[in-house]
Amino acid sequence: MQKPKAKAKHPKRTPSVGIHLDEAVDRMLVILTTVGREMKVRDIAVAIGENTEDRRIETTRSRLKALAKQGKVVEGHPGWFRIAPARPALEPAPVAASEYVHGGVVAMK
Repeated sequence: MQKPKAKAKHPKRTPSVGIHLDEAVDRMLVILTTVGREMKVRDIAVAIGENTEDRRIETTRSRLKALAKQGKVVEGHPGWFRIAPARPALEPAPVAASEYVHGGVVAMK
C-alpha cells in the first residue's frame, strides 16, 4: 500500500515568464524612439510583448526607471516615459598648427 502524498505547504505557482532584461530594454528604447512621445508603462509593456500581469508591469516600470537614471529615457508625469532628447555631439578639439615636421611626425604646438 502506498503512503498518501504530503500536501505542499504552498500551492504551486506558475512562474510569470517575462522578457529577458537585455531584450526588454532594447525593445523599450526602439518603441519609445519610434513613437516619439510619452507612453504609459502598461502601454510600453504591451508594445514590447510583456505579460500584462501587475507584477510584470512593475518589472517594466523598474526597468524604465533604471533607464531614466542612465539618461536614456525621461519620466514626465508619474508612470509616463519618453525617449531622452539626443545629447549634442562632442565637438572635436581644435587642431593646433603644426610647428615642424621631423622624421615624418608632425609635432603639434
